[in-house]
Amino acid sequence: MKLNNFDTGGAAKQAIDNAMQAVHNSCALILDFTELDGGDINTAEHLLSYFFPSEQSFGRLANDNASDYLALMSQPTLESERVKADMPVVLLTSPFMQASGEFFAYQLKQRPQTTLIGRATMGVSTWLESFNLPLGLQIDMPVAHYQDPNGNNWQHIGVTPDIDIALEASLTEAKRMTAQWCVKINSW
Repeated sequence: MKLNNFDTGGAAKQAIDNAMQAVHNSCALILDFTELDGGDINTAEHLLSYFFPSEQSFGRLANDNASDYLALMSQPTLESERVKADMPVVLLTSPFMQASGEFFAYQLKQRPQTTLIGRATMGVSTWLESFNLPLGLQIDMPVAHYQDPNGNNWQHIGVTPDIDIALEASLTEAKRMTAQWCVKINSW
């Protein structure tokens, strides 16, 4: 499954729901996020909900003094549709992934059956808000930063893959790994 952006709104979440329903009974899953440039944190949170138990904390978005924050967690409404806990998942990463894409990779890496393959991500854990200016101009300003439940994030270091490999070879390696897993699963 290839994703280039976490679009905003119900149509994006419905597209994710349809894709996840299509792969629900697969023996393994490859997520290609090598060109994912960020997007809506709520849509990323929605997709993550397929991989984690109901209402699991993903941390929070906090302002500079952490007095105001937005809690992030898996959604309880997906209970029967969640990916099997033992399903192997490979996430392809790249230095072009940022913000919501990195949030997704950071969280998914915590799942024992997940392997990240590719290169370290950009290292941007700040969230931007767009402000319109006169003459049709727009400026993006940082308004919050991500913190996991322990207060950590990937700022300046990126999310590091489990297998550091050239982007051109990452999909081939992911296919090799998932083929091995599927043969093993189907031979039981």
